[in-house]
Amino acid sequence: PPGGGPAAALAAGMRALAERFPGVAPAVGSSSALVAVLAADLPGIDPATIGRLATVVAHHGLRGAVLIDDSRRLQYLAGVWRYTELRDALAARPTWDGARLADLLAPLVDHRLPAAPEVAADIDTPADLAAWSAPLAPG
Repeated sequence: PPGGGPAAALAAGMRALAERFPGVAPAVGSSSALVAVLAADLPGIDPATIGRLATVVAHHGLRGAVLIDDSRRLQYLAGVWRYTELRDALAARPTWDGARLADLLAPLVDHRLPAAPEVAADIDTPADLAAWSAPLAPG
């Protein structure tokens, strides 16, 4: 939502999921359902990485798992979460507008998966994009 920040956007996304697919909500609400939360500015994320995150959450009964970049920062928007845990964490506040994403997700991180720099690259500026794209350029 405009001005709300990433935590509010995640809350809105979870509401939209339940509203758009009401017949799926009971199945999604099961303790085995998982949700991948991904940022648009992390272009190196691939299906295999999401699969590794999902596998560790599913097989070890964890609440959530995130990538950790080479500077040891948790990438909350490159994670897989147990749907019920995420839903319950969102319900803990009447609104997440203006809240830090870490306030919502940090308590749910049970596993940190180290990621190669090209996978966890956070593209926030044109310089970031140029640096990330350079190895992809033909030449």
